[in-house]
Amino acid sequence: MDAIKTLQDKYKIVPLSEELIDGAIALIETVFPYKPDQKTAKWSFRNSLTQAKQNQQYWLAANSHEEIVGVTGLYHYDNDKSVVWLGWFGVHPQHRRHGLGSMLLDFSISEASKRGFSVLKLYSSFDENEKAAHCLYRKYGFIQTSADEKADRIYFLIKLR
Repeated sequence: MDAIKTLQDKYKIVPLSEELIDGAIALIETVFPYKPDQKTAKWSFRNSLTQAKQNQQYWLAANSHEEIVGVTGLYHYDNDKSVVWLGWFGVHPQHRRHGLGSMLLDFSISEASKRGFSVLKLYSSFDENEKAAHCLYRKYGFIQTSADEKADRIYFLIKLR
């Protein structure tokens, strides 16, 4: 319980907003070095802030200095109301291995459950930098459902209820 309190004292999770979007994009550029991913993330973040796109939402983790050091999001497709996807989940390299990834994943799973989804899915890549995230997903009970090396995608899911 003390570890949770310490994390909550060290980091806060806030919704993405217009005021924070530049910090979120800077974090994405650090965490996801592949330029097409950065372009997609920028579009996703900006699009999520419009009233028309209520099927995606992102949150940021800020440290005590108000620096954006983590990101997570949820999005879903209208054709499957039971499934939600984890989007743009990442932690700044200098803040990894301190529990922030777990805090963000706990938050994401809780939000997905509160919103009534029964399955949380995600995809990742084969990049070496993603291996620690894969371990975290498995620790939380995510199961790898498929992998496509050609598309550089590994898919995971967890049942929420």
